[in-house]
Amino acid sequence: MEGCAALGSTGDRDECYASIAVDVFREDLDQGEELARGIVDPTIRDFVYLTVTREVDPSTPRWCDQIREPALASRCRVMVSRPHLHRELLGGEGKGPPPGPPPRGPGPPPGPTR
Repeated sequence: MEGCAALGSTGDRDECYASIAVDVFREDLDQGEELARGIVDPTIRDFVYLTVTREVDPSTPRWCDQIREPALASRCRVMVSRPHLHRELLGGEGKGPPPGPPPRGPGPPPGPTR
């Protein structure tokens, strides 16, 4: 974060903060929120909150409520409202094996017929 703060232009700082925000949120939600509040550009800040909701904390609308752009806030809330997507995104329960052929029942193995 200190490296980002040392950058000269506001735009450069915002881009730098956005690039590290998800990792900061993963380590400490409060510190991540402080970082996000320091992003001046509301569009960049909104995308940070959307990404954090998707990748770090998808079970609550906490971050969606911080999004100012109505379309992004709505998209964020839809994501929160679909818990089956959370399991897949976070690699948790409910994520089954990749689809494949159905299991075979009793009987001889399949082979060429004559």
